[in-house]
Amino acid sequence: MDYDGSYRLEIQSADPLVTDLNVSLAHQRNQDLETRQQLLTGTAPSLTWTGDLEPGLLQLIPSAPVTVRLFDVSTGADVTPDKRYLQAHPVAADQPVRFALDPDSAEPQPVRLDVRTFSHPQRAGSGPDPRVRLEIRAADGTVLQNFEQSITPAPSFYQRFSQDASDSGVSEGQSLFLEASRGAAEVAVISNTPVLVTGYTRLASLPLVRALPESRRPWQSYGDRVPSWFLMNPVATAASGQGPVSLQWFFQPIERNEALFSGQYDWQGLDIQGASLQRDVLFPHQLSGPLRDTAVGSVFRALPGGAVSLELVPPSPGLPFRPELIYQRTVAQRPRLRSSRTGPSGSGEASPGVPAGFHCRWWRQASTGLRCRGTVSGFLITTGRRSAPAICSAPSTVWTARA
Repeated sequence: MDYDGSYRLEIQSADPLVTDLNVSLAHQRNQDLETRQQLLTGTAPSLTWTGDLEPGLLQLIPSAPVTVRLFDVSTGADVTPDKRYLQAHPVAADQPVRFALDPDSAEPQPVRLDVRTFSHPQRAGSGPDPRVRLEIRAADGTVLQNFEQSITPAPSFYQRFSQDASDSGVSEGQSLFLEASRGAAEVAVISNTPVLVTGYTRLASLPLVRALPESRRPWQSYGDRVPSWFLMNPVATAASGQGPVSLQWFFQPIERNEALFSGQYDWQGLDIQGASLQRDVLFPHQLSGPLRDTAVGSVFRALPGGAVSLELVPPSPGLPFRPELIYQRTVAQRPRLRSSRTGPSGSGEASPGVPAGFHCRWWRQASTGLRCRGTVSGFLITTGRRSAPAICSAPSTVWTARA
């Protein structure tokens, strides 16, 4: 329910042989996730309940199969939620499922695959220890990337085959996320035992919007939401085997964390156990287009052998700030680094006598420019805007070098 009101539930037994009907009714409020429960009992074929409900999630657990309709008492309108369905595709060792990608994409392509195990009287179900293999392929079939993952999802009480069989079952979806490299034309899903897979993709540049606390209540204003992941249809082949299956799914109640609601949500610092060396970890930079202002301080570039000119931009005009020059040696030769400044203060030089370690040089005023010369290849450099509190605590420009 998305609004306060008085509601009427009409519960009808789907089995004419059932005489006694028991229904557990639970309502979880959006405001504080508090859940109120009550047991409805009566004689089949029907039960009726009327009461006031706040916005939230209503869950019914009957003792036998039933059909349910929900009405707004004030208007008499039928406000029963629509059924929600999801398509999944069977995968087996001799029956891979392939999803098409865009080989002309200039950016890596995000992919999400939800994998489910299942049992069904009319299908070969999942065996023990299922494992799936994912292959990212080029247009000519060349495998660009491959991954393998064990699948161990828990049985689901909120998902089922839409054409329900009494002895069928499906698990929760286990989501696998990957980033297909440039030039990828398809992703193939292969399994050592039958499983179900649903594929999704999204635009790499699409912002991920979160409105709290609404985003923490998946059912709240669900029909008005813009999805962040979009379904992919598999590539049809002559040997595609059994067709897709339809799953019906329901929202799950949220487990209420009593410690959070009582205000016990302080962070606790974790100390490192044992002595360990500090290391720098660098990853290839793959984004195209301009960097966000908040990201420039974590992006490094290799210094060439010649002079390099940098324009250092303070957070605000005239405000002192702290640019850093960080470099690493890739050869045993001692480095030689020379810098000059076009601003109001002097220059510095790292001579061949600089030992390995951490080195700093300080200037008293902000800089508007910096020239760096490296005679050894493999230097790394970064500049970026610094926050005002850090600047005010040490109103100087610092040049930091790690050899």
